Amino acid sequence: MGYSIGYATTSPVFLKTFEAMEAVNHELYLQRTWLSCEPIYLHRKEDGYVTGSSKPTFVPDPEDAASAEAEGLPDGNVIDALNILAQLSSEFNVDWMIDDDYSEGPIGYIRDGVIDSSVKKHLSGIMAMAALEQEFEYEIMEADEPAGEDDDDQPHILKFPGT
Repeated sequence: MGYSIGYATTSPVFLKTFEAMEAVNHELYLQRTWLSCEPIYLHRKEDGYVTGSSKPTFVPDPEDAASAEAEGLPDGNVIDALNILAQLSSEFNVDWMIDDDYSEGPIGYIRDGVIDSSVKKHLSGIMAMAALEQEFEYEIMEADEPAGEDDDDQPHILKFPGT
């Protein structure tokens, strides 16, 4: 299942402002590993509006997770991405409209560096679902392990308590 969060400025941005925003965004990007979510990528359209989208990673690849952990940086998630947009909003006086793949219209805005509570609630719910999906995925992976001596010869799809 694909899922991404979109963001777009609510008004055009001058080229020099965009270039300065990109520089700050790049510095903030370097402070995290971005295992749990794609970082903020900014694109300036011909009409001056700045847009982008980021995909959360619901179940990271174990090799990617090990590599990210070895970097010793905090993992960037959806909330971190929003906080970067909020910082850009505050620093460059731009407002952002936030949407996602499954909502009709915006889920909210970032104005004057402040993230709407509706955006926080919506994306916190998405992150909670992602955590459940990740937990479920690991349970399935454990169930795919070879049967041990105490297990019967039938493969288990999921291991439930008492089975």
